[in-house]
Amino acid sequence: MGEVRRVRERNLGQVLAMKISFQPASTDQRFLDEARAMAALRHPGVLAVHDHGVLPQGHRWFTTRLIDGETLHDAIGRVDARDVDSVRRLLHCLVLAGEAVGFAHRGGVFHRDLKPANILLSVHDEVVVADWGLTVLSLDVEGHSDALKEGEFLGTPGFMAPEQAAGDPGRDLARCDVFSLGMCLHAVLHGPPQGLPHDRSGCMQFFVELARRCTSTDPAERPENAQRFSDDLRRGLARQRQRRRALSRLKEARALQGEVSTLHERVMSLRERAKAHLQQVNPRTPTAEKAPGWRLEDEADALQVTLQAKEARYLQGLRAALTEDDACEEAHRLLAEHYRERMALAELQGRADAAAFSEVMCRTHDRSGRHKAWLDGDGALTLHTSPQGVWFDLARFEEVDRRLVPRPVGIIGPTPITGIRLPRGSYVATPRGNESTPILFSISRATTWSLIRPGEATPTEVPMDPEPGEGLCRVRAGWFEAGGDAEGADSLPRCTIWVDEFVVAQHPVTFGDYLCFVQSLDAQGLDVADLLPVERIGVSASPRPLIARGRNGSFALASGAARHLRPEFPVVQVTWHQACAYAAWLSGHTGKPWRLLHELEWEKAARGVDARTFPWGNFFDPTWACMLHSHEGPADSVSVHAFPTDTSPYGVRGLAGNVREWCINDYSRDAPPHHPLAVVAGRGSYRAIRGGAWSSAANFCRAAGRFAAAPEERLSSLGFRVGYSTSSVPRTGPDGSMVVR
Repeated sequence: MGEVRRVRERNLGQVLAMKISFQPASTDQRFLDEARAMAALRHPGVLAVHDHGVLPQGHRWFTTRLIDGETLHDAIGRVDARDVDSVRRLLHCLVLAGEAVGFAHRGGVFHRDLKPANILLSVHDEVVVADWGLTVLSLDVEGHSDALKEGEFLGTPGFMAPEQAAGDPGRDLARCDVFSLGMCLHAVLHGPPQGLPHDRSGCMQFFVELARRCTSTDPAERPENAQRFSDDLRRGLARQRQRRRALSRLKEARALQGEVSTLHERVMSLRERAKAHLQQVNPRTPTAEKAPGWRLEDEADALQVTLQAKEARYLQGLRAALTEDDACEEAHRLLAEHYRERMALAELQGRADAAAFSEVMCRTHDRSGRHKAWLDGDGALTLHTSPQGVWFDLARFEEVDRRLVPRPVGIIGPTPITGIRLPRGSYVATPRGNESTPILFSISRATTWSLIRPGEATPTEVPMDPEPGEGLCRVRAGWFEAGGDAEGADSLPRCTIWVDEFVVAQHPVTFGDYLCFVQSLDAQGLDVADLLPVERIGVSASPRPLIARGRNGSFALASGAARHLRPEFPVVQVTWHQACAYAAWLSGHTGKPWRLLHELEWEKAARGVDARTFPWGNFFDPTWACMLHSHEGPADSVSVHAFPTDTSPYGVRGLAGNVREWCINDYSRDAPPHHPLAVVAGRGSYRAIRGGAWSSAANFCRAAGRFAAAPEERLSSLGFRVGYSTSSVPRTGPDGSMVVR
């Protein structure tokens, strides 16, 4: 034991610190060991001994430089818990103290009484480890004592290691000092053991974990010496500095995020306003009436450029934050969300390369696994049938030789099926043990597919009715993705539409079919002159009928006409009104409510439920459909039985080529706003037309492509197809008109 006095040296007038022992010099070898240890440790963190001796009263003394300042214990007591910078400064002081003790360890000197009260902080930002009175030495210094006595209890309770407190002679003295440094670190983070009640750890989890390791009851878990402790602490502070810089970058990026969001909403608003204005303007109106809509579009385009620049700076800011601190979870989270949005958009637009890039980036930044289920693409299926208890053979559409082909994956059932997990993709479920129509469904990312009709809360039961008959295809009720094909002629914007169940003819109406219609009406004594398909050869030539009365008085396919006519060829050169007349005649003969298809029924029949580009998949080859480049000689229509690849997932033939087809509805630039789809007969100036034709280039054969013509128009590439609704529930259109069934 001893005391420290402030003294003045007589010769030079220096103010020094003098430590005086309370014990007689003859019995105070430990005090002498302290002086010799301090003299031997030439380090800025250890006070140099100026002189030593024995007072007349017989007590040893030594002098050192006086430190003006405070102890770490005092500093801990006055630091505001909310002042993170002050806490960091105290941690830096511990780094310097650890380096001083580490230097001692390398020289074989062990302190054994490290605590905040023995770490001095000068007003000049010096850090000094003091009070080496319990030092154990193994230095080659004459007269030292390095004996460790079994059961020896020396140190400060609350700061010494358990094995030191137990007096274990085999203890690792370096790791004992590390334990004490760990308790000092704990005091900085949480207050001294008997001191401050508030927790200063805040976001400094790294240091909390380091304190835990240093104060482990297992010495092997602690850093091996004080230098390792200091190095770990310094790395933690470096990480904290990186974190601060990263948070600064992140703050700048977050400010831009708000601007990006505002700009995005502004652009969307301008485009909606432009669209609403231009929809109200007739395409034939003067420029002056369209100009306000154009100006809105121009403003939106200009803002879009600004938006892209801001978004680029936003992403650059997030990446800069990660450059400073790769462990910045907030930057990773925001980037993961950004790339998930971009991936979803790319998939909607059919840009596989962009989607793949965004997926990789989203997975890279999804450190928490929040997006894993979505990225993995699994979804679920819920399916109810009438009757229940149905098993299905399940097949998944996979691309084989660039066509989507159903590949068996197993058996599911019995119904009702609720939430069965399936990988993302397009499927066909074929009922086992009956002849009912297969069910097509598409599993999207992290969603459940179920047939819930608009306005209802529970799944619709799918009737297990038998197939509708030869030459007919059933398209089951449900949602499908329409439009969204940027390369499709006049494609609708992407939208999800509920279409009620309908039956459609497998092939378009042929010349043979139409001839039967004409002959039937003629046999009833009706005038069929206005129902005959005719063509015009040249500008001034008179129209020639393609079906004419022969010498025997009955109607037949005309001979000598410009076209080569066969009964199995699709009928062309018919008006919309003639096509509707055929459907009405067929209804009377069969008892079914035959009609032309609505263009969205047509699109669903062609694309199924997976938004494919063509009836067979997403790749085009001229040998798969009758189109402009399918012929060695002059292009022309062919038999409806040709080109078997041109078949939709519902079994409907000839939708991508051969002839385009009249639809029942008026042409509109927008999708119908109501659900389910209301099938209303057209009454306007133009009717919708769908499908590719023998005269079409590939981009005009895409299933989302749309065309229009006046209902009186006749074309050599335009025919029609018929179908009927199976629902018996009457509904009205948006204008109150009765929906056609």
